[in-house]
Amino acid sequence: MKKVIVFSFLVFFFISCKNENNNKMENKNMPMKNTEIKESKEFNYFERYDNDKIKLRAKKVDNLFHGRYEELYKNGNLKLSGVMNADKRVSVWRNFDETGNLKSVNLYKADSIINTFGPKNFELVYTKIKGLEIKVPESWITDKDIDSNVLLTSRENCKDKPAFCPNYSLQLYNLNNLNLSFEEFVNLNLKKMNNQSSFFKVIDQGAPPFEKKAFQVIYILKSKSSYKLAGVSTFIQINDLVFIITGIAPNEERGEFIEYKVLFQEISGSLRKKTD
Repeated sequence: MKKVIVFSFLVFFFISCKNENNNKMENKNMPMKNTEIKESKEFNYFERYDNDKIKLRAKKVDNLFHGRYEELYKNGNLKLSGVMNADKRVSVWRNFDETGNLKSVNLYKADSIINTFGPKNFELVYTKIKGLEIKVPESWITDKDIDSNVLLTSRENCKDKPAFCPNYSLQLYNLNNLNLSFEEFVNLNLKKMNNQSSFFKVIDQGAPPFEKKAFQVIYILKSKSSYKLAGVSTFIQINDLVFIITGIAPNEERGEFIEYKVLFQEISGSLRKKTD
């Protein structure tokens, strides 16, 4: 018999800043996020300083910048990083100072800035969990191994937001054990999501540009306590396993969810097998 899974956003649906527990970690022991990096297969074009240090590294296709693009200071620290699409900046771009600190984050579309965000939530580091790695905001509070299905939860350390703290979770399910296909699993969870809120509306959905099989849903909703919220849920299939990465944040008239939407999408795309 096919089993309906409780949708992942319920894990954090009522977490507030007052919800603290004893096994939290604040990512204080995470590795440094902006040290000099060795040349990568992501790059096939390089420019160098007089001291032979890398000045610019990028991916080129048909003589156009297309893919990862990074500029570095003479001391080896990142100066600028982002993604190019046919010589035009797209998606998230980070700007760093010479000491390696993140200064600002810009969201580009067709080489034009459409949003600028502060650095706090976009200082991301990889954390390891059960043979996997996923990025977490360095300043957020992260818990691991919540139960057999919930691998990780992370929430903003938001003292100035008492009503609802932006947060996300990583869950894992085995499709064979559930006797479900990937598509059936996604559809059942969408129905469950709709049933669990007083208002729910999908505003965008489709396959994100991941190498793995994936489906992403962006939605607005209202909780039973009348919080106006919005979320991004990403389903990723790896063999017989399906991972759900769900981020939820307030969705008020100021439009603050735009920043969290971009953040949650970047986190979803970071899931990978653990590297040595």
